[in-house]
Amino acid sequence: MNELAGQSLGGFLLEEEIGRGSMGVVYRGRQVALEREVAIKVLPKALARDPSYMARFIREAQIIAGLNHPNIIHIYDAGEAHKLLYFAMEYVQGPTLANLLHMDGVLPQHLAAEYAAQIADALDAAYKERNVIHRDIKPENLMLDRWGKIKVTDFGLARAPGHQQITVTKTLVGSIYYASPEQVWGTS
Repeated sequence: MNELAGQSLGGFLLEEEIGRGSMGVVYRGRQVALEREVAIKVLPKALARDPSYMARFIREAQIIAGLNHPNIIHIYDAGEAHKLLYFAMEYVQGPTLANLLHMDGVLPQHLAAEYAAQIADALDAAYKERNVIHRDIKPENLMLDRWGKIKVTDFGLARAPGHQQITVTKTLVGSIYYASPEQVWGTS
């Protein structure tokens, strides 16, 4: 469903839908002024009617913008246009780890170890820089760039000081398949 393809938001032209999640639709697009390929995440109008979703969406953009690491997606801009909230970020051309696992079934041990080290480095940097805890690490939120380097994406459920808390104590966030036992049992 490419409902916004061909439209402009701020200084960005949306070209095609490339992803969809619970908090937004992601389009491949262009930053017109810099002639740069970007990914633009848009909060759907149905969710934009709810102030809590708007706050979560803005919060995600602010958290990502505060991080600077080669294995964490970079954000370029955020705004509102045509009553739609959006943020533009680095376009990562490669597949997610979920796509890769679906195609190949298993990763060679040396690649699994290399990817795990990159992911750990990114999460460590996020915590050391800004005390950010991602809380939704799963293959769908890990992308490979064209050089085979991991990019951690989707900080929608992240916990960060100075930002509004988005979950209720003793509730599970993220995917149950990747949650720690402490989260599932409600003891973390």
